[in-house]
Amino acid sequence: MAVCVGVITLMLAACSPGDELAEQIIESQEGVEDIEIDESSGEVNVETEDGSFTIGGGEIPADWPVAVPSGGNVLAVAVGDSGDGSLSMEFPNANYDDMVSFYDDWVAGSGLELMQRTEVQDPAGHAWTIQDGESVYTISVNDVEDYVGLVIIVVAN
Repeated sequence: MAVCVGVITLMLAACSPGDELAEQIIESQEGVEDIEIDESSGEVNVETEDGSFTIGGGEIPADWPVAVPSGGNVLAVAVGDSGDGSLSMEFPNANYDDMVSFYDDWVAGSGLELMQRTEVQDPAGHAWTIQDGESVYTISVNDVEDYVGLVIIVVAN
């Protein structure tokens, strides 16, 4: 709950002038330890007692458990201390079918258990849910007008 309040406060504060004031307001929220707002890039980094997240960019963690194709822009990254996390990316001018093939091949070659594969139409989307021991990964690829969207959620147990 504290993180949700912090995120809402973050969005409101980021819309107002003065990065320093916004940082102070957000850091006053329970569970929020530190925040950095990069005005030039629009990136917001938040450290909480449970982990960290970045909005408006960020880096894919070196130990991220799911393969990610090159050429994308990171929109948001969240990583918890327990290994839980999420990654949201856009791939401008990417080919949707190529991205689906990339994940079909990766899942098949990963040695992990495929729990479910889902395909939807209009707008086109594919999702894979796979299991690695007790951890579960959900990969979602969506065909958007000007880009291919990718969302990966990691639930570590």
